[in-house]
Amino acid sequence: NQFKNLYPAVRLVYHVVPSNQLLPRLETGELDVIVTGIYERRSLERLGAQYKVYMNLPETVIMHHTNPLAQREKVDVEELLSYPFLLTEKGMSYRRLMEEQLAKRNLEISPILESGSTDLLCRLAEQGMGVAYLPDYVTEKSVREGRLRRLDVPEIQIEIWKQMFYHRDKWVSPQMKKVMEYLTR
Repeated sequence: NQFKNLYPAVRLVYHVVPSNQLLPRLETGELDVIVTGIYERRSLERLGAQYKVYMNLPETVIMHHTNPLAQREKVDVEELLSYPFLLTEKGMSYRRLMEEQLAKRNLEISPILESGSTDLLCRLAEQGMGVAYLPDYVTEKSVREGRLRRLDVPEIQIEIWKQMFYHRDKWVSPQMKKVMEYLTR
Protein backbone atom coordinates (compact mmCIF):
# COMPACT_ATOMS: atom_id res chain seq x y z
CA ASN A 1 0.00 0.00 0.00
CA GLN A 2 2.79 2.41 0.86
CA PHE A 3 4.39 1.98 -2.58
CA LYS A 4 1.02 2.30 -4.33
CA ASN A 5 0.34 5.55 -2.48
CA LEU A 6 3.71 6.97 -3.53
CA TYR A 7 3.54 5.73 -7.14
CA PRO A 8 -0.08 5.09 -8.14
CA ALA A 9 0.69 4.79 -11.87
CA VAL A 10 3.34 2.07 -11.47
CA ARG A 11 2.07 -1.49 -11.88
CA LEU A 12 3.92 -4.16 -9.87
CA VAL A 13 3.67 -7.88 -10.54
CA TYR A 14 5.09 -10.15 -7.85
CA HIS A 15 6.18 -13.72 -8.69
CA VAL A 16 7.40 -16.43 -6.32
CA VAL A 17 9.96 -18.30 -8.40
CA PRO A 18 12.36 -21.12 -7.45
CA SER A 19 15.88 -19.69 -7.20
CA ASN A 20 17.24 -21.85 -10.00
CA GLN A 21 14.80 -20.15 -12.44
CA LEU A 22 15.51 -16.54 -11.48
CA LEU A 23 18.58 -15.69 -13.53
CA PRO A 24 17.47 -17.54 -16.68
CA ARG A 25 14.18 -15.61 -16.56
CA LEU A 26 16.06 -12.35 -16.08
CA GLU A 27 18.32 -13.14 -19.06
CA THR A 28 15.32 -13.77 -21.34
CA GLY A 29 13.61 -10.55 -20.24
CA GLU A 30 10.71 -12.37 -18.59
CA LEU A 31 11.62 -10.65 -15.30
CA ASP A 32 12.77 -7.03 -15.00
CA VAL A 33 14.05 -7.04 -11.43
CA ILE A 34 14.81 -9.88 -9.02
CA VAL A 35 14.89 -9.43 -5.27
CA THR A 36 16.19 -12.51 -3.54
CA GLY A 37 18.30 -13.83 -0.73
CA ILE A 38 21.52 -15.35 -2.03
CA TYR A 39 24.19 -16.81 0.19
CA GLU A 40 27.16 -16.31 -2.10
CA ARG A 41 28.35 -12.72 -2.40
CA ARG A 42 29.92 -13.05 -5.83
CA SER A 43 29.90 -11.05 -9.02
CA LEU A 44 27.25 -12.11 -11.51
CA GLU A 45 28.49 -9.98 -14.39
CA ARG A 46 29.21 -13.09 -16.48
CA LEU A 47 25.48 -13.83 -16.30
CA GLY A 48 24.55 -10.45 -17.77
CA ALA A 49 23.18 -9.10 -14.50
CA GLN A 50 23.95 -6.04 -12.44
CA TYR A 51 23.33 -6.45 -8.77
CA LYS A 52 23.25 -4.63 -5.48
CA VAL A 53 23.70 -6.24 -2.07
CA TYR A 54 21.70 -4.28 0.45
CA MET A 55 20.65 -6.21 3.52
CA ASN A 56 21.67 -9.16 5.65
CA LEU A 57 18.74 -11.58 6.08
CA PRO A 58 19.03 -13.61 9.27
CA GLU A 59 17.19 -16.93 9.15
CA THR A 60 16.13 -19.14 11.97
CA VAL A 61 14.61 -22.48 12.74
CA ILE A 62 11.29 -21.75 14.44
CA MET A 63 8.63 -23.78 16.21
CA HIS A 64 5.52 -23.39 18.35
CA HIS A 65 6.30 -21.74 21.67
CA THR A 66 4.86 -24.60 23.77
CA ASN A 67 7.08 -27.32 22.30
CA PRO A 68 9.62 -28.56 24.88
CA LEU A 69 12.43 -28.07 22.36
CA ALA A 70 11.56 -24.37 22.22
CA GLN A 71 12.50 -24.02 25.89
CA ARG A 72 16.12 -25.09 25.34
CA GLU A 73 19.07 -22.76 24.97
CA LYS A 74 20.59 -24.88 22.16
CA VAL A 75 19.06 -27.67 20.09
CA ASP A 76 20.97 -30.56 18.51
CA VAL A 77 20.27 -30.87 14.80
CA GLU A 78 19.80 -34.65 14.89
CA GLU A 79 17.13 -34.35 17.58
CA LEU A 80 15.48 -31.52 15.65
CA LEU A 81 15.20 -33.73 12.56
CA SER A 82 12.98 -36.14 14.47
CA TYR A 83 10.25 -33.45 14.44
CA PRO A 84 7.90 -32.82 11.48
CA PHE A 85 9.21 -30.11 9.13
CA LEU A 86 7.34 -27.51 7.08
CA LEU A 87 9.60 -26.36 4.27
CA THR A 88 9.63 -24.25 1.17
CA GLU A 89 9.53 -26.13 -2.14
CA LYS A 90 12.57 -28.11 -3.23
CA GLY A 91 15.11 -25.84 -4.91
CA MET A 92 14.00 -22.64 -3.16
CA SER A 93 16.90 -20.82 -1.54
CA TYR A 94 16.08 -21.21 2.16
CA ARG A 95 15.46 -24.92 1.90
CA ARG A 96 18.36 -25.57 -0.46
CA LEU A 97 20.81 -23.86 1.86
CA MET A 98 19.60 -25.79 4.91
CA GLU A 99 19.75 -29.08 3.00
CA GLU A 100 23.34 -28.29 1.97
CA GLN A 101 24.27 -27.72 5.62
CA LEU A 102 22.64 -31.01 6.60
CA ALA A 103 24.31 -32.91 3.74
CA LYS A 104 27.73 -31.86 5.08
CA ARG A 105 26.81 -33.94 8.16
CA ASN A 106 25.32 -36.80 6.10
CA LEU A 107 21.84 -35.83 7.29
CA GLU A 108 18.70 -35.23 5.28
CA ILE A 109 15.23 -33.95 5.93
CA SER A 110 11.82 -35.18 4.81
CA PRO A 111 9.19 -32.47 5.23
CA ILE A 112 5.56 -33.29 5.96
CA LEU A 113 4.52 -30.26 3.91
CA GLU A 114 6.13 -28.12 1.19
CA SER A 115 4.93 -24.69 0.07
CA GLY A 116 6.25 -21.72 -1.87
CA SER A 117 4.50 -19.45 0.63
CA THR A 118 6.66 -18.52 3.62
CA ASP A 119 3.64 -16.82 5.23
CA LEU A 120 1.67 -20.08 5.09
CA LEU A 121 4.57 -22.02 6.61
CA CYS A 122 4.83 -19.46 9.40
CA ARG A 123 1.08 -19.72 10.16
CA LEU A 124 1.24 -23.53 10.22
CA ALA A 125 4.22 -23.44 12.58
CA GLU A 126 2.19 -21.07 14.81
CA GLN A 127 -0.51 -23.76 14.95
CA GLY A 128 2.06 -26.32 16.12
CA MET A 129 2.08 -28.39 12.92
CA GLY A 130 5.85 -28.56 12.76
CA VAL A 131 9.25 -26.92 12.61
CA ALA A 132 10.07 -24.40 9.88
CA TYR A 133 13.23 -22.72 8.64
CA LEU A 134 12.38 -19.20 7.54
CA PRO A 135 13.88 -15.73 7.31
CA ASP A 136 13.43 -13.63 10.42
CA TYR A 137 11.49 -10.93 8.56
CA VAL A 138 8.72 -13.50 7.95
CA THR A 139 8.57 -14.69 11.57
CA GLU A 140 9.35 -11.42 13.39
CA LYS A 141 5.78 -10.58 14.46
CA SER A 142 4.95 -14.13 15.56
CA VAL A 143 8.15 -14.33 17.62
CA ARG A 144 7.59 -10.87 19.13
CA GLU A 145 4.00 -11.82 20.10
CA GLY A 146 5.18 -15.12 21.64
CA ARG A 147 3.45 -17.50 19.22
CA LEU A 148 6.76 -18.85 17.87
CA ARG A 149 10.23 -19.33 19.29
CA ARG A 150 13.50 -19.17 17.45
CA LEU A 151 15.80 -22.12 18.06
CA ASP A 152 19.56 -21.94 18.33
CA VAL A 153 20.77 -24.86 16.20
CA PRO A 154 24.57 -24.46 15.99
CA GLU A 155 24.82 -26.86 13.03
CA ILE A 156 22.51 -24.68 10.93
CA GLN A 157 24.14 -21.25 10.65
CA ILE A 158 23.72 -19.68 7.23
CA GLU A 159 24.38 -16.11 6.15
CA ILE A 160 22.13 -14.80 3.41
CA TRP A 161 22.23 -11.38 1.81
CA LYS A 162 19.25 -9.78 0.19
CA GLN A 163 20.17 -8.77 -3.33
CA MET A 164 18.56 -7.08 -6.27
CA PHE A 165 19.38 -8.07 -9.85
CA TYR A 166 18.52 -6.49 -13.16
CA HIS A 167 19.79 -7.09 -16.67
CA ARG A 168 22.78 -4.87 -17.40
CA ASP A 169 21.80 -4.33 -21.06
CA LYS A 170 18.17 -3.48 -20.38
CA TRP A 171 17.03 0.12 -20.29
CA VAL A 172 15.99 1.12 -16.77
CA SER A 173 12.83 3.15 -17.09
CA PRO A 174 12.05 5.89 -14.54
CA GLN A 175 9.33 3.61 -13.10
CA MET A 176 11.71 0.68 -12.77
CA LYS A 177 14.26 2.96 -11.11
CA LYS A 178 11.62 4.07 -8.56
CA VAL A 179 10.75 0.42 -7.79
CA MET A 180 14.42 -0.39 -7.29
CA GLU A 181 14.97 2.63 -5.05
CA TYR A 182 11.90 1.77 -2.99
CA LEU A 183 12.92 -1.87 -2.53
CA THR A 184 16.41 -0.97 -1.28
CA ARG A 185 15.31 1.58 1.31
